[in-house]
Amino acid sequence: QPPPRPNPSSAAPTAGPVAPPVRPRRRRARALLITALVVLSAVLLLVGFVAWEVRRFGQIPRVDVPSVEAAAGGQVANWLLVGTDDRDGIDPSDPNAGAFLGEVVTGARTDTILVARADAGAGTVDLLSVPRDLWVPIAGEGGTGRINGAFDGTGGPERLTATVEAALGLEINHYIEVDFVGFRDVVDALGGVSVEFAHPARDLRSGLTIDEAGTHLLDGDQALALARSRAFEQLVDGSWRTDPTGDLGRTERQRLLLAQIVEAAGRSVGPTGLLTADRVLAAGATSLVIDDGTGFLELLSLARTTAGVGADGVRSHALPVDDVRTAGGAQVLELRQAEADDVLARFR
Repeated sequence: QPPPRPNPSSAAPTAGPVAPPVRPRRRRARALLITALVVLSAVLLLVGFVAWEVRRFGQIPRVDVPSVEAAAGGQVANWLLVGTDDRDGIDPSDPNAGAFLGEVVTGARTDTILVARADAGAGTVDLLSVPRDLWVPIAGEGGTGRINGAFDGTGGPERLTATVEAALGLEINHYIEVDFVGFRDVVDALGGVSVEFAHPARDLRSGLTIDEAGTHLLDGDQALALARSRAFEQLVDGSWRTDPTGDLGRTERQRLLLAQIVEAAGRSVGPTGLLTADRVLAAGATSLVIDDGTGFLELLSLARTTAGVGADGVRSHALPVDDVRTAGGAQVLELRQAEADDVLARFR
């Protein structure tokens, strides 16, 4: 007998046509396409950012410093960092303009001289303060004088660089100069720098005001006031005490401040700090001066070296000096050569 035909009225109801399942290969291809688009977008964004920063870098003024030589292998380089007291762009009422004491200040002089040894392989930065009153032979002039005097006049960057190299036995690979406005704006672009004070502190001349002990986030104006402070006072046991170390104490404070700036700048390197890095470079483009042999890659290498170093990775060094009087009666500083060679060996 043939099998009975099914009764249509007893068949189970259906929900309509069912879509064919998505094949695994199609799902993988779609995921790969989305990933590729995300990666491509990120690459294009990064390339665009780098191109923009290269353009900003191209706006930084250059100066001819023939004596600088590129570091061999690019791993270790000595950067001569020069801070000038050029007051262009400073409000006349600002203590940093010098006007509040009736001073008339024009032109630019070296307010700070440091050598930074950046070791990309080790990921360290060594800072060496060069006292402004160090008595040395001035390159190309056949005489002696305070080392900051080498900057005065035409060809100052080249003469100062050559003087530092000859007096300290160093090779300088790059030159960076920044004025008051640039220093202030770079600190502000970084969002300020944290500095620890053991006591309340002040400087009535530079405008520094620290009301209580502890760690303070300094903005650009207060950081500049600290860097320039020559009449530094601390409130100890109820009385204001002037720093007895004079300009040597000032250079020590500058090194500590610069170490914090390096640490803050290091945090701006990387994808999470692109906007901060852009603000820093924008500030630098209007107030920095670099030697014409320093390219974007060298500056990027310096930035990468500082990234992740932290304040503990920045080592500070001071030159051993003695107070002496010149034949003309000027109070200056003189190297204790044997001890200085031990310090300078790290930078040679």
